[in-house]
Amino acid sequence: MNHLDELLSSRLLIEETSRINKKVDVIIKNSSNLTLALDGWTSPTGASIYNYIILTPDREQYLYALHDYSSDHHTGEFLANGIADVIEKIGPKKITALVTDNAANCVKAREIISSQYPNIINIRCIAHFVNLITKDIMGHDFAKQTIKSCNQIASFFKKSHTGGRLLADAAFTLKIKGGSLKSYCETRWTSMYETTNSVSRLQAALETVLLNNPNDITSKAVKKYIRSLEFFGNVNKLTEVLKPIKTAITLLESANTNLSDCFIQLILLANAIKKLPSQKMMEFHQHCIKAFNKRWANFDPKLYILAYFLHPGYRATGLKIEYWKIITTTAAQIWQNNGGDKRSCDRLLAQMRNYELRREPYDQEFDRQLETPMSWLYGKRRQRLGLSRVEAMAKIRSFYISNIRAELVYASQKYTVDELHEMVNDSVFLQFENVDESETASEPLEIPNHEVQVLIIEKFIDLKKTVRELDDENSDTSASDSEIDSSSVDDNYSEDDSDNENDNLEVETDGYNIEELTNKYLLDNEDTL
Repeated sequence: MNHLDELLSSRLLIEETSRINKKVDVIIKNSSNLTLALDGWTSPTGASIYNYIILTPDREQYLYALHDYSSDHHTGEFLANGIADVIEKIGPKKITALVTDNAANCVKAREIISSQYPNIINIRCIAHFVNLITKDIMGHDFAKQTIKSCNQIASFFKKSHTGGRLLADAAFTLKIKGGSLKSYCETRWTSMYETTNSVSRLQAALETVLLNNPNDITSKAVKKYIRSLEFFGNVNKLTEVLKPIKTAITLLESANTNLSDCFIQLILLANAIKKLPSQKMMEFHQHCIKAFNKRWANFDPKLYILAYFLHPGYRATGLKIEYWKIITTTAAQIWQNNGGDKRSCDRLLAQMRNYELRREPYDQEFDRQLETPMSWLYGKRRQRLGLSRVEAMAKIRSFYISNIRAELVYASQKYTVDELHEMVNDSVFLQFENVDESETASEPLEIPNHEVQVLIIEKFIDLKKTVRELDDENSDTSASDSEIDSSSVDDNYSEDDSDNENDNLEVETDGYNIEELTNKYLLDNEDTL
């Protein structure tokens, strides 16, 4: 038996890792426009591990390397050196973007890399941003007490066989779907919404059990909550705030998410905060606004705004006209950093203006059920294991999760790609490193009664107009996009054209003035975004 264990855990693992490494090397060699992501986590033995992930334009994700930095000082310069080593091995021209969280050392590392490699775009991890806002919002006594009360209710009915049966029967009789009560788990951000939503959804069933079988609810606290309309009102309001957070986190875990999808979730979160009743929940309302503003002030949205504009299904809906200059300047800066000359940059800005004004060939509507943003733009209408073993297993996992249909034929006949992704993700055995307390730890946000704040995001976007026009589009963006195969790109878009564009990108920049160019393509006051 020991011989078999050794065979499975050593030789076969080494052989499979070697096979996967060769395949990934070929994929990287034949790819361009790669994104390099860096993240850190703590192993069960307390080691500080950093992983380097490669993401391809086809949304495939591959673990490139794991490094144990336990004995090193995690300064920005140190991380930048590690990142630069990976970049040089892959090839600087192959990498388009670098993504990390916003810890001070990571920010410094991104700045150093951007200076060394101007063509590599500096991007902050949006999931980290959402988690920080969530942590700030949930730090308020109102939110903490509401979640605690919901957990008490869920805990009672899960531990009480009689109570649990009565609640299930009541839900069945009332035709309430969606499952049983859920409990909040600190390591799962989405469980906050699932907890409050389950209590809100089962309100009628809970009230029925209390009315018909009061003696079976032996907890005085649980009885008190179920009798309180104010409690359920608070649960409903907190659920409204948590829903866009849950949606954002779920969306960010999808392989089909793009920057514009991320930006929309921030808009929806801001709108949910704005809609909180300012009279009955003034303190919590202002707390949420201040929490959002605090994180937004340290967030650079330019790339996300540009992506929001370039998505043909959104076209910067609701964005105020003064941000047109930011959009064009951001695009022109990226173009220049990648070697685009003045003439090609001028042409790019002219095309962007025509796109904004919906002039040919950009005057066609976008059908998210039939096409992706890229097909529209280019289409006819334009555990305690050694680090080496962890790395080996993780590389195999990341390869298979990006090639599920090709490699796991037996499974793909039964499950969808999203279901397989979820099953593989559920098998992860390592906890990610806790967020840097030096960055996220914040004092309680005290709102003086006389101080009324507004959302910073409203300075440049009309939330009401944006949410009204987007309506339910955000809920099916990811799903519909995932159904489109890359083959839907216009056949008339030849490889020769692509090569010509790449040639332009390699031309030495002539140091042209970006502001001078963007000023040529300003919008008139009547041309609203």
